[in-house]
Amino acid sequence: MSLPFDDELEQEQDSGCQNCPIVTFKIKDSVYGVSTAQVQGMLEMPEIRPVPHAPSCVRGLINLRGEVLPVVDLRVRLGLPSKRNEAREFSQMMKAREEDHLKWLAELEASVQEDRPFTLATDPHQCAFGRWYDSFRTGDHVAMAMVQRFDAPHRKIHAVAAQVAERVAAGDHKGARQIIERTRDRELAKMKSLFESLVQHYGEGSREQAIILEAPGFTYAVAVDSIESVEYLDDQSEQESPQSMGNADVMAVVGLGRRAGSQQVIQLLTAGSITEGVDILELV
Repeated sequence: MSLPFDDELEQEQDSGCQNCPIVTFKIKDSVYGVSTAQVQGMLEMPEIRPVPHAPSCVRGLINLRGEVLPVVDLRVRLGLPSKRNEAREFSQMMKAREEDHLKWLAELEASVQEDRPFTLATDPHQCAFGRWYDSFRTGDHVAMAMVQRFDAPHRKIHAVAAQVAERVAAGDHKGARQIIERTRDRELAKMKSLFESLVQHYGEGSREQAIILEAPGFTYAVAVDSIESVEYLDDQSEQESPQSMGNADVMAVVGLGRRAGSQQVIQLLTAGSITEGVDILELV
């Protein structure tokens, strides 16, 4: 499926522009750009067929209107986890934090039944999820709002330990168990629902888009997180070899630009710089 920017792209290519606008796109929290002169199209990522023994940054091949093209995963090329792996790791981490709280309530219940001290964290900031929650930052405003919804039920779960201790001290073990069961049915159930929603959001966000680039002698697709726009940049300048992401082992960007009317820096790439040192011609 083509993207709405394709109409703008065709107009610029038909005009034979010399100072072409830039297709801007996101990789994680950074914005990159490539000249429309090298872009042949943009679309939602189609099904990718893996290729044995391909370079680590080459995901495989796609069939685009009868033409077989290799796909370069730009995240991997930049030394980052692929978007699919990142979403899978996030899902596993969320599942582990959910299990932590299931076990936390189970241990609280066992401490009541066995009449022994409860020794797990009662401070919501000190459990593994609480530490993650306090440090979580993202440019994804939807995800940030979803995470903030954990705060109330998470605090209430940890506050239950003190309430249960009071009931036990008063000899009301039945009342202590009722508090635990009520918390399991309410706050913990709410936490589980939030975990599922957040994992689903990240899973849906792992869907990539493809930019079709024309390098000297071949055409290929590059997988990006999301395509932002086709736009003219201010203050474009070539750089000698600034290292992207601060890692000397990854591709160097070829220049920098600023978004018109903004101070936001766009790291500029070319179809050739993305594949420099990567042998993909023999894959097709």
